Amino acid sequence: MTGTPLQGDLTAVAEESVWRSWVVAFTRWVGPGRKLTATGRVTMAHARELVGLLGTGDVIDPTIGDRVFRTKSSQELPELNAVVEWARAARLVRVSGGKLIVVKKNEALLDQPMPLWARMFEVFGHLGKAICPSGWEESLLRHEFGQGVGTMLAGIQAYGGPVGLAEVCGWAWDVVTAGYRIETATDVQQHTWRRCSDRDVRRAIGVLAQFGAVRLDGQDAAESVTLTPLARWALHGDLAAPQPGDS
Repeated sequence: MTGTPLQGDLTAVAEESVWRSWVVAFTRWVGPGRKLTATGRVTMAHARELVGLLGTGDVIDPTIGDRVFRTKSSQELPELNAVVEWARAARLVRVSGGKLIVVKKNEALLDQPMPLWARMFEVFGHLGKAICPSGWEESLLRHEFGQGVGTMLAGIQAYGGPVGLAEVCGWAWDVVTAGYRIETATDVQQHTWRRCSDRDVRRAIGVLAQFGAVRLDGQDAAESVTLTPLARWALHGDLAAPQPGDS
């Protein structure tokens, strides 16, 4: 059927996914096992090696003005931390005896681009603590990430075409605040929470765009988002079925 994505085309897209490539390279690096810190994090020595190996672009010991701010934990490196947590959520690696080791029964996924991509897409909702920053500007989305991401993807899918990113932010805000009595908070508090939520939605959508699940078009307030054919395939699980937007 004209317009229906072919498996070869989707496999090529999955192979080009930067996050899938990072997760594969990281899992192979773990190999027979890598020692973790007492708090269960990748050591800073290993983090320095991985940032260079993977090319995540994380900045270690950033200089701001004339001050150098020492990076004390690999958790402070957002891209690398997300890679590690994504590999763990996908059950490619696990912690055992203070070490990070490869899950042997899932190791074959490293050579299967589409099944691995689908597994990573499926568990993306578990990455709230890696995608959304903690601290005094912590958003509600951090704690309701799976529900928020599920709502966003379902809404984009149902929309059937480009939908404004601002509207997607609104969907996430509505669902993650449903269990909270935010109306009792001050206007300043509500504004701060909404601003932090929108920031984290944009971060999540940005990661999904790099991953190959959504496409972003436009700029700033006019930015819109659509599902990619690969994401529609993963959500439907049927390569032969026509998807919304196909001819």
